[in-house]
Parts: sequence; C-alpha cells; structure tokens
Amino acid sequence: MKKVLILGLAALLLAGCNEKKNEEPKEDKPVEYVSVLEQDEYKNILLDNIQSISVIKYTMGGDIRNEITDLEEITKIYNGLKSSKVGEQTDRACEDNTTIYKFNLKDGTSASIEIECDWFVIKGKHYNIVK
Repeated sequence: MKKVLILGLAALLLAGCNEKKNEEPKEDKPVEYVSVLEQDEYKNILLDNIQSISVIKYTMGGDIRNEITDLEEITKIYNGLKSSKVGEQTDRACEDNTTIYKFNLKDGTSASIEIECDWFVIKGKHYNIVK
C-alpha cells in the first residue's frame, strides 16, 4: 500500500515538474476604451454640426429641461463627452438620476446620449464611464 502511495505522489510531482518552459508569460494587455462620441450611434455628432443641445435631467423630483445654444457651453459639453470613454458593460442601473443630451444638428437630425447615474446607456445596455 505504501508503494502505491509513494508511486502516486511521485507521479504527481513529475507531472507538476513537467510544465512547458517555452511558454511566454501571459501579459494582460491594457484595455483601450473608446470615446462615447466614437460609437457608431454618435459618430455624426460633430462640434461644427451642433445647432443646440437639449439637456433633460430626470430625478426623483421630476425633470428639468434646458436648451443650450451658447457655443461656449456647447463646446464644454461636447468636449466633456468626447473625453468620456465607454467601459465594460454592467448590470448596474438606477432610476432617479438620468441625464439625456439631445444634440440638435444643423442638418435637421438629432442624436441623444443618455447617462444614468455613472453609466452610459447605449441601445438599452449600461456601460461604465471611464474618464
């Protein structure tokens, strides 16, 4: 019985020592996040094509709407969103803090970016915001 146990342990040790030494260690490549404005849904939002931005904030107290036409303020909002990147998808959500930026474009179209708490909502899915 001892011989079987010793042979078994020896086999396990040999198997453990028989690792492939030629394998490169796997390095975790950093994830490269993309700006929300580079997403397919928002690629037509260009600073020089924005006529105005309707900002709609939904909170527990109701909604607050604001129409932005000042170029300086439009630029500030645009650049803030441009620097915000879409992270990993998440199951997290909230119902009492949503902001929608509706970009009214000079060509007559519009596109909306929705932020719920700390997450982008794109096609009904939530994504972490990476600054």
